[in-house]
Amino acid sequence: MLSGPPVRYSFDPGTDRFPDVFESGAELGRHRGEAPYALRLRAPDDDDAWSWDFGDGATATGKTGKHTYPEAGIYAVTARRGDAVLAGAVRVDPGGPPRPLRATVGFNHHQVRVHFDEPVVIDDARFHFERLGPAGLARLEPGSQIVVVRTPRPIDQADTLVIEGVRDTALEPNRLERARLRVEPHDWPSRLDAMTLAWSTGDRQVIILDRETGLERSDEAVAHGRARLDHHYRMDVSGGRFEIHGQSDLGKGLYDAFALELTLEPDRLEAAAPGVVAGMGQRDDRINFLVLQEGSTLVLQLRTSDTPESGVRIPLGQLNGPGPHHLIVTYAAGKLAAYLDGEPMAVETPVTGTLQVWSDGLPLVIGAARGGDRPWHGVVEGVALYGHFVSPDEARRNAVGYAERREQRNAVDALRVVVRRRALSRTPTPEEITPYREGLVVHEYDVLDVRRGELGEDRIRVAHYAVQGGVARGIAGPGIDPIVELDLESFDENPQVQDIYQADDLELDLDVPLYLDVGP
Repeated sequence: MLSGPPVRYSFDPGTDRFPDVFESGAELGRHRGEAPYALRLRAPDDDDAWSWDFGDGATATGKTGKHTYPEAGIYAVTARRGDAVLAGAVRVDPGGPPRPLRATVGFNHHQVRVHFDEPVVIDDARFHFERLGPAGLARLEPGSQIVVVRTPRPIDQADTLVIEGVRDTALEPNRLERARLRVEPHDWPSRLDAMTLAWSTGDRQVIILDRETGLERSDEAVAHGRARLDHHYRMDVSGGRFEIHGQSDLGKGLYDAFALELTLEPDRLEAAAPGVVAGMGQRDDRINFLVLQEGSTLVLQLRTSDTPESGVRIPLGQLNGPGPHHLIVTYAAGKLAAYLDGEPMAVETPVTGTLQVWSDGLPLVIGAARGGDRPWHGVVEGVALYGHFVSPDEARRNAVGYAERREQRNAVDALRVVVRRRALSRTPTPEEITPYREGLVVHEYDVLDVRRGELGEDRIRVAHYAVQGGVARGIAGPGIDPIVELDLESFDENPQVQDIYQADDLELDLDVPLYLDVGP
């Protein structure tokens, strides 16, 4: 017989993420694996008086609890010693082979990343392209859920990758007999021979290409302040910034020429104060380049061997609408050009000198100068850094290619509602979710008015950012005016937050829809 309030459990398939729902008191942690699943837990001290209950009828005593779950299911684990009680949860999934999710072509067209739904082993695996033939050397990226294979030749048209023999890491390994994945060539960027960095959308990984070895590695765009990824995985930097460090060598080789490409959508066409859209520069005394918006004017601040250390300010031209706008700025040996939406901009300021004076170790910062100076408000995507001078033809190809990507997206409905708080979850602190830097908290509301969009519900739950960039964010709580206006989107249509720590200790009610607070 059940008693007490219901407790919701939810588990995330990622191995480096918190579960979706916060449950207080889970001192033994949350664990997941495939049947048969071997669990090993250790008590917080060396006392042998601990007794263990593994939730499936099995028990043990001692400072270590060991058990193998033969059947799939969700189990509550407890450890007791006197009045002390520790709790944990285990989810055991049915045994099954690893499942390939997608294959993405590397930016040098010689590598394909195969994403699996769980960590894998590839000792006896085989990879074969139906058109190109057998794949080359396969390797695992850190985390063991991504396999990188070499292609016999550059992928310049669609192909099918056949996968055989990949195993999972279960106690009794499950083997994938055969799977097929469609592989599409890149439509953006159009030229890759001198590319250093590229970040489109769709996940959090930045691809950095070492032009000396031809090898790629992945890095992360780290959010600071209130910067976050939106429902299309674009960088929303209204209230923060993203930094890409690239192991501190992003400027490597950019001595003869460089180009920066991005697509920007400013919050305001007439910016109140100059803001840095993107650049490599900490302060005015240490700058490689900055792209700024001043009013409706785009400006490049560039340092060469012939300019002061703070660089020279170069007006590029006017934004003719809120966007999105595709922008490329490029320089080489006294040649400077800029392209807006594939068309040349009238750049009149002469610049000479080389880039040999550029400082090493500066990250690429999106949405501000490093340290948060001169913030810019808007959305950025499609970021690439090159070591060559971009021609008008290449600029047009890239603008068209990226526009086609944007057109393939599904629109996400936006809501603006007036609500009254009905129930609150406890807000987590940054210390509680360390080492993770983002956390959500779920509150429940009665809907009083719908000012934008359509909503047929009179009661909703909303996930608010409680921690961003490792810092607590103010969330209205008890004692504050309970009536608020919120900008919302469906939680299910925001995949970028599905694996973020989520504090939710409201009573279980699956009939109440969940939304994400996307307001400032």
